[in-house]
Amino acid sequence: MQTQKQQPPSLSSRIGFLSNALVLSAMIAMSVPLPCASAQVAKAENDGVFRQTSNGVCFSIDTTLAPDLADWSKNTLLPTVVKWYPQLVTVLPGYKPERIDIVFEADMGGIAASTWGTRIGCNALWMRNNRYEALGAIIHEVAHVVQAYHRPAANGEPIPSWVVEGIADYFRWYFYEPGRGNPRAASKRVPSGEYDAGYRVSAVFLRWLTDTYDKEIVRKLNDVCRNGSYGEGFWQTELGKTASELGAEWKVKKMDDATIGIR
Repeated sequence: MQTQKQQPPSLSSRIGFLSNALVLSAMIAMSVPLPCASAQVAKAENDGVFRQTSNGVCFSIDTTLAPDLADWSKNTLLPTVVKWYPQLVTVLPGYKPERIDIVFEADMGGIAASTWGTRIGCNALWMRNNRYEALGAIIHEVAHVVQAYHRPAANGEPIPSWVVEGIADYFRWYFYEPGRGNPRAASKRVPSGEYDAGYRVSAVFLRWLTDTYDKEIVRKLNDVCRNGSYGEGFWQTELGKTASELGAEWKVKKMDDATIGIR
């Protein structure tokens, strides 16, 4: 039986293969974060990405899809994040990421920003329309990167969202911008004023616990959330009451500035 000689691939096939290979290479390149500059901001010409290494962390901000935010990102956002990162990991110690990537998306609907691991997606449209809140919102997301919590906890108990968001806003409102935005006023937004309303309301509750019961309670809460051992019994063990009991006590006293501890 005569063996049929195999024909070499046609020119069009080879071009198609090369085209697919180039697309794949581009996709891989886009998915791999570029290295940071050493001790200074590095900007590849016209790429809209700003990078700086500080405290062992590579900070990167990508404004490719929002070129109008490039100057603000380079001159305001990047220095702000770099400046406040050391205090953030002091308040919420235990985890230091190798890098934090902030990427501006064209539009994310009504979401201001969202964090996946060490990547923060920012809604460029929202940031443009809410410039007064933009820095604080991104600092909140950087706090999420540093939190790095097990969800659900290793013991199977879920970590409540009010704990996660409350801790992030606790840093934002009581360290990064204390007094601005008035967390006490924010607590009035929820008619019931429940401790587990999340965000600023829960941040006020956590600050009250800090002032009233234990100055280290947020650090302890952060620790158990990160190591996967959080459970509802945490509150009873550390403060002698359940979260609901503490919330009820706070609800009575929360309108008193002295007990809330706004500085």
